[in-house]
Amino acid sequence: MRWLARLALCAGALAMLTGCAATIGEPAARRQMLDAFLAQPHRFVVFAPAGFRMDEQLKVLGLERRGDPVVERFDPVRPLMGVAERIVAANPLLANGSTGIAVGREVGALRLDPAQPVLFLHATWKLVYRRLPPDLWRYRLQAGIVAKIVPLGQVLSGEGALNLPTAAWHEGCAVDAFDGAFLHIAEWTRDEGGRLDEAIAEVQAECGAGLGASLARALSRRAAYQSSHSG
Repeated sequence: MRWLARLALCAGALAMLTGCAATIGEPAARRQMLDAFLAQPHRFVVFAPAGFRMDEQLKVLGLERRGDPVVERFDPVRPLMGVAERIVAANPLLANGSTGIAVGREVGALRLDPAQPVLFLHATWKLVYRRLPPDLWRYRLQAGIVAKIVPLGQVLSGEGALNLPTAAWHEGCAVDAFDGAFLHIAEWTRDEGGRLDEAIAEVQAECGAGLGASLARALSRRAAYQSSHSG
């Protein structure tokens, strides 16, 4: 996993998700949004189904269908759901039964105030072919996940994944599965997709733990501040 200190280093590259970490927006507004997130009796983690992509260069080479078996096997919900569940489990302030997870159309059905802060997740999953030495039959899985606390309205408007100065907390991670090993394209779906499932589990564990720990630190610091200044 690669963690970067500033989201600005990744501006415009969210689709690749090389791994960014930052809090953005005015400090007072960030604090207010974190306070509002902590004060909610029911909090929500939300995300949209995320599809699987193949290396864009394959289309240029006329080989865009080569990865169809992998793309078709990929579940657009389950991988990110596993990350969301790990983030919640890693946070004592969230793992108390009062945090729900909403996916896709469920988000619009929540009937919440658009200003209500939610924990939004966004992911990319991609197979990239080996460049050196060139081998169009061998691919490695690259995954990137961003987590941020933003107003629900930003998510509902389709702007949740955009790099806007509205996040109270923002963290990201990137993983090259199997230490970046390139596997034959057939290997990814062999044995009922066992290798693909292993790679997804690796991403879930690494990103779930890293993002969960980062969020736990941010929320704990804010909760401690609130406690020390109450009354």
